[in-house]
Amino acid sequence: MAKYLLHSRGLASRRIGAEEVIVSPRAGMVWSLNPAGALVWELADGSMELAEMAGVLAASRGLAATAAAEEIEDFAQRLEGLGLVEWRELPGAPGARSRQAAAEPPAALAAPPDLLHEERLQVLAAACDSNHSGQGAACMLLGSCASGFS
Repeated sequence: MAKYLLHSRGLASRRIGAEEVIVSPRAGMVWSLNPAGALVWELADGSMELAEMAGVLAASRGLAATAAAEEIEDFAQRLEGLGLVEWRELPGAPGARSRQAAAEPPAALAAPPDLLHEERLQVLAAACDSNHSGQGAACMLLGSCASGFS
């Protein structure tokens, strides 16, 4: 049976350098992923079957597809335990980030997908000078605010 990995709802993420930063305002947590984890995260929009994701990761890591699939499943199990991803049986439509990551995966990724850092979201009072009702930290972190910061 086909398996499709998908981000859980209510999360925000952004690529910063080679890492991926994920924010859950609901859980009040921030996580960062290493470069291979960032690649898996970008591919995990529910549109690509596990075997396809493994092919992309295998090419980037110089592994056999079966070894890459095991790395993805181990990594996904850890993220699933944190409430960041879920598996589903039917595919969704591919997003722009997933298409780009599959078309231009990074080369020579040395380490398997991994969680680098996990910490509580620090809310910065008055970080954003707009009126987001307590969403200033996410606004600032994710760069989604159109106004300036104080």
